[in-house]
Amino acid sequence: MGTLIFYALVVAVYAILVVEFNEKFVDKKRIKKFQEDMKEINKRFKEAAKKKDSAAMERINAEQMAKAKEMPFLLKEQLKMTLLSIALFFLALWVLNSFDPSVADDINLLTLPHFNATHIYHVNNSGRHILSFKAKKNGKEYKGEIVYAVGQSVDGLNPGFEKDGFHINMSKPVFKLGEPVKIETNADEFLELKDDNGTRAELWISFGSFGFWIHGIWLFIAFSLVFNLLYAQIRKLIFPKADKKDVKESYAGKEEGVIEGDGKGRDGSNV
Repeated sequence: MGTLIFYALVVAVYAILVVEFNEKFVDKKRIKKFQEDMKEINKRFKEAAKKKDSAAMERINAEQMAKAKEMPFLLKEQLKMTLLSIALFFLALWVLNSFDPSVADDINLLTLPHFNATHIYHVNNSGRHILSFKAKKNGKEYKGEIVYAVGQSVDGLNPGFEKDGFHINMSKPVFKLGEPVKIETNADEFLELKDDNGTRAELWISFGSFGFWIHGIWLFIAFSLVFNLLYAQIRKLIFPKADKKDVKESYAGKEEGVIEGDGKGRDGSNV
């Protein structure tokens, strides 16, 4: 449980930083105003097209072309948003991999004495265990995870992996606490073989009778979506509708039927 809380805290900080950095370093008001302006221009163009008012269509098209000159700046701002998010994403992953308490007690089976001869080892935690492997058989490389339990049966067990004649299996899906854990395999060589010792950060997602475990990158994505939504709502309470007010004011003249810059109404008459 402590590992899951640590994971949630790191992702929460990541989600907050993504929002705040984008607010500070990206001109989101200008991006939003451009989108709203283009929406309004397209709306007026469609109205002019329905009336077959070619003069109005020409003026609106010129306005659209002038507005399009802002595109390079907007693309730069969107690229800035993407790069900031990616940088923070990799920073969060580094923190999780470096300081996650569940990683410290992982069992690297390849370093255990006598394991290669017996394929037997011991674990000291009950619950759901994930054994990740990278192995070679007949020159081909295989990578994956198998899931077994210690002390109690749990949902989401998958105690074996088979492909193209290669197999790796736990000798049984559930072991008693303190009982030696045994692997059965025909691998020629193991490049990686780690047991998470039953402490990996993961979450059981249930939909009625159907459910599944998520961990790793999928858990990161799930937490990130939840915290982004929550923080967005909190931010709306702290800064209520400031952006909407700015956008509304920018259209005050247009709502009266005036096209900015040419001093004419939608029907082409002088105002």
